[in-house]
Amino acid sequence: LTLTEVNTPTDGTATPPPPGELGSMPRRQRRLRQPCRPRRKPDEGGMPQMTLEAGTVLGAYRIVAPIGAGGMGEVFLAQDSRLERNVALKILPRAFAGDAERLGRFVREAKSASALNHPNILTIHEIGMSEGFHYLATELIVGETLRERIARGALPVADCLEIAIQVAAALGAAHAAGIVHRDVKPE
Repeated sequence: LTLTEVNTPTDGTATPPPPGELGSMPRRQRRLRQPCRPRRKPDEGGMPQMTLEAGTVLGAYRIVAPIGAGGMGEVFLAQDSRLERNVALKILPRAFAGDAERLGRFVREAKSASALNHPNILTIHEIGMSEGFHYLATELIVGETLRERIARGALPVADCLEIAIQVAAALGAAHAAGIVHRDVKPE
């Protein structure tokens, strides 16, 4: 789970930015999101080596750009052709798809997260497979991770309390649904 700011219209409902635009809107709301920062060795441009190129189509999703990579896969900015919206597309590497344990963990993560409906928990849109790739389509949340924010300097006590309340609320919702998150970090 990660702290970020998400674009929020004045009526308080969170929405991703329009396709092709990652700009900010007038009002912001703090949210928690899944980690999607690079953890693998980057290429010369600073991003990790990714397995999919921009323009690749998986199901209803067209890859736009890499966002990052982590222990369970790579995350891409993608365009949902059915609903004409930007999403985050988490791809399980093909090497992991042959590993029943990793594939099972990927599916369990999707099922667990999709069972929750909470403002501080990432929304899962779909799990699927296309062209030999297993993927998870989620809401796209643009913003700064808590780790990045902390690196800029100490946070005011009020911000720390707000963050702690949001994390506790999200974990409380997960625990109430019988889900234990064992990997809470500031990404």
